[in-house]
Amino acid sequence: MTYASKSLKLIPYADPILIASACWPFLVILNWLFGNHASFDFWQVYYFTLPHRWLTLALIAIDPDRRKGLGWWLPSAFVVFFIAVALPLATSGTLLCLALVDYVWNAWHFGSQHGGIARIYGIKSGQNRPYFDKWGFRTLVPYALLRPVEWTFGWVLDGSIADTVLLTTDFLAIGLAITITLAAVIPSPARTLSRVGYIVSMCSLYSGLIVATRMGNAKLVASMLTASALMHAMEYIAFVSVYAMSRIDKGGDGPIRRIASEWIPVAIFYLILLGTFGMLIDADPAYAWYWGTVNLWVAFLHYWLDGMIWRLRDSGLSKGMTASI
Repeated sequence: MTYASKSLKLIPYADPILIASACWPFLVILNWLFGNHASFDFWQVYYFTLPHRWLTLALIAIDPDRRKGLGWWLPSAFVVFFIAVALPLATSGTLLCLALVDYVWNAWHFGSQHGGIARIYGIKSGQNRPYFDKWGFRTLVPYALLRPVEWTFGWVLDGSIADTVLLTTDFLAIGLAITITLAAVIPSPARTLSRVGYIVSMCSLYSGLIVATRMGNAKLVASMLTASALMHAMEYIAFVSVYAMSRIDKGGDGPIRRIASEWIPVAIFYLILLGTFGMLIDADPAYAWYWGTVNLWVAFLHYWLDGMIWRLRDSGLSKGMTASI
């Protein structure tokens, strides 16, 4: 029996996406207790965040089903984002403005991914509320992730009118998290442990980040931001893994069909290889700057392509994913 077939049998009982999203409290606690000595940011950046962004391009390369329907959008995206990175670099010699764009777009991307996973659980459970799940998380998550930016730079003075407005929006965002949670946990025939667990986990994380920012606790904010980034990358890797292992006997032909049966060792090798490569190249000042520029380009491709290749209006995709998790 292959690694993939064994794992697929376990998935209904040990949902890897739910496990990935439920581990963040332990990461926050450990990071709080040990801080920099635990080097969570090192492992998060090199062995999870970096590989999960490149994984989108790898998946498109080996899976014709995920390229289907993109047409000229795919080569156009490669060229457009190359120009978007190269032009400011050539004219100003800095990528500072694009780094800000990256952070804002990344926050939106986090919300979109979590909303998409919530929808999958909703479809599986029969508790499908597409607009509520999608826009609930697309509102809560970007707000929570952007909130520490204002606090870090101190743009709003304590006691000012703007601070009162910000306090109001904080309460509204936390109220939204509570509403999303209540809508999932209220007893109904369609309620499932996976959906409830996932939504409670996500809403707790991002409402907790807002509270930590409002408290001005720098250590807790940093711990929760690291945990959210690590959890997001782990969730994506878990999602792609469930999808890839389900391709053993489904979908069109392509390299992914041959890799699917041994996906787990292949994925582990990929994470270690790319993470170690990134760590080594960053250690060399002569190449680190170029590598960072390439990774910014890949990040933009990752954000954009993810919104194209994981369309849940694709009935085959949604049916396959809800059967697997």
